[in-house]
Amino acid sequence: MKKVMLCTYSCVYFLIFLSLVVQLQAAILTRGIPLSFHDSKPYFNQIRKKGIRQFMSHYHKVKNLLTPRILWGDEIEFGIFQFLNHHDMAHGKSYDLALLRGTEILTKLEEKEKSLQHLPIGCKWQPEYGSWMLESIPRDPYNTSISSLLSVETSMKLRRHRIHELLYHNEISPTITTFPLMGLPGLPHSTFIRSNNSISESRLISDHVISQHPRFLTLTKNIRLRRGSNVNIAIPKDKLHSCSCNQQQQNCIQMDAMVIFIPCCCCCCCCCCMYTYHLYFC
Repeated sequence: MKKVMLCTYSCVYFLIFLSLVVQLQAAILTRGIPLSFHDSKPYFNQIRKKGIRQFMSHYHKVKNLLTPRILWGDEIEFGIFQFLNHHDMAHGKSYDLALLRGTEILTKLEEKEKSLQHLPIGCKWQPEYGSWMLESIPRDPYNTSISSLLSVETSMKLRRHRIHELLYHNEISPTITTFPLMGLPGLPHSTFIRSNNSISESRLISDHVISQHPRFLTLTKNIRLRRGSNVNIAIPKDKLHSCSCNQQQQNCIQMDAMVIFIPCCCCCCCCCCMYTYHLYFC
């Protein structure tokens, strides 16, 4: 019961934080050179204390504000895959991650949106954890009117159309949760080059899978440094076998880095309630 209550309160506080960000139009740092885990240790207590003070200060400023209407939006994450050559297809490997294409397409999409601001419906694009991923949101939030609700599908179709315009002839962008061949030996994304794997230090997958945005690279490296070792997960392929994390086994699915299981695509909705206390009922 205590764990459930703690989880509930954590979700409520997080939703309140999101509401504050929207209402205050707060800026979140997206560029820069973050400190490494070891270099940031001396500042941990200072960051915690200032974070709590800033949260409470913002909360007391907006806790009695009324948002004129309920606003909401959806977020869709796309994966970009590329078909492989005939030699690979002959060996049962049909497609792979389009490494680094997410950043390239993101830049082009942002430039295009600037020239289309006069249109009634637009899109916004954000980087995602995977270098082959893109995050899309509507340019303007929806409301509860009938016309706004009817524009949701149009907005989703528009975002997919914008991405498809920039794909190469051998690329696709299906809406699926995760890449089914993640970590499969022999594919380009799992080609291991030791000198280029300093972020995850994975022996199964390349660092090129990670977006080159400083936020995601630092997140991956710092979690590994904080743990003192790589993630080590072993899952049996069927109920007839058991697995050990200390050794490789043919009957097990091995995962040694968060790079393997974090880049999952999803569709989610975010709401901006009229009052902050409405967040307790979300």
